[in-house]
Amino acid sequence: MADLRDVEEITPNRRLNRRQMIKRGFEFDLYVERQSNLIVPYDAIISHANSYPPFHVASLEHLWVLKLEAFADRRHSVKGEKDAQDLLRVAAIATRGSLGFRAKIAAPYIRDSHLELLELVERGPHAVALARGNVREAKRIRHAFGDLAQGIRAAYHGVINDGDSSSP
Repeated sequence: MADLRDVEEITPNRRLNRRQMIKRGFEFDLYVERQSNLIVPYDAIISHANSYPPFHVASLEHLWVLKLEAFADRRHSVKGEKDAQDLLRVAAIATRGSLGFRAKIAAPYIRDSHLELLELVERGPHAVALARGNVREAKRIRHAFGDLAQGIRAAYHGVINDGDSSSP
């Protein structure tokens, strides 16, 4: 963090126990081990993180869980709308990626209350807002999210086993 502070302007957010950096118009949330209490433990994040030296970035699966938890906390606010749209964005990226979305990585951190939120995002107006009113694009976004949510539900209930379809 000290090295980053030397080259970037870092803003603390004491209420959320995180720091923030804005670069080229994009906001980056920075969480420092032992200074933030996240739903996904740091050791799990690091074990599946993507490395962009000198940074480690949470995997799509862990990022999705973190966004889902943020949405749970802020769903009735403007930030909650952004969280819902971010969940849809991650789902769209995951369905296009070569690795796909590894639901078993996310499943241990999902709660029953999160499953209810999946319905809100999938059926809510967030996809249309993200698609800027383009109903056809919103349908594609919603479909990608639905596929990802179905995989999460299955993993949460222990139905899938690391891609081995022969296992219950």
